[in-house]
Amino acid sequence: MEQQNQKKIRTLGITGSMGSGKSAARQILAQYIPTIDCDGINRELLQKDHEGWYALKQANLFYGDPNGEIDKQAMADAMFEDAQIRQKMEAILQPLIIQKMDEWMKQQNALCAVEVPLLFECDLQDHFDQVWTVVCEDQTALQRLEQGRKINPTEAKRRLALQYSPQKKAQQSHVVLHNDQDLPALQKQIENHLYQLQNDIKK
Repeated sequence: MEQQNQKKIRTLGITGSMGSGKSAARQILAQYIPTIDCDGINRELLQKDHEGWYALKQANLFYGDPNGEIDKQAMADAMFEDAQIRQKMEAILQPLIIQKMDEWMKQQNALCAVEVPLLFECDLQDHFDQVWTVVCEDQTALQRLEQGRKINPTEAKRRLALQYSPQKKAQQSHVVLHNDQDLPALQKQIENHLYQLQNDIKK
C-alpha cells in the first residue's frame, strides 16, 4: 500500500481474522499508546438499558435471559446461523460502535490504536491513518480457537469463511504482523514498527 505522510499518522486500526492474535497485538500496543477495542464497545452497548440493548429490543432482535440481560451466546449463535439476522443486527449495532469509536479517537491527542475485528468487511479503512493486520497460518488460528474459545474446527472454519481472507486483509494493510510464534516474537515486531513510526512522526 502506498505510504502516507508519516507526520499525519495519529490513528491505527488493528485487525485480523479470528484466531490471528489481534487482541494480543492490541494488548501489547497498550503498553505504549492508548488503545480501545470495538468488541469492548459492543459489550458496553449491549449492557442492560444501554443504546444497543434498546435498539435490539425495539427491532425484535432481542435474545434475553430471565434477568433482562442479553444472552450473548444465543445472540452470537443466531448471527452465525442466519445471515439475515446477522445483517439486521450489524445494521443496528455497527453505526453505534463506529460512533463511539470515532468519539474516542477524537479525544486522543497523540498516537492511538483501535482493535476492529471486521475493519475491512465494514469498509472502515478511511477512519484510520494506518491499518495494521495480524496474520497467522490457518492451522494456528484453528488451534487457538479450539483451545482458547472452545470452538470446534468445523464451526471455526465456517465462521472464518464469513470474513475476508488473511491474504486479502494483508494486501490492503500498511503493516502486516506475523503471529505464528510466541508473544515475545509478536511484541518485537510491534515494538520495531512502533519505534519507526514514532521516529517518523517526530521528524
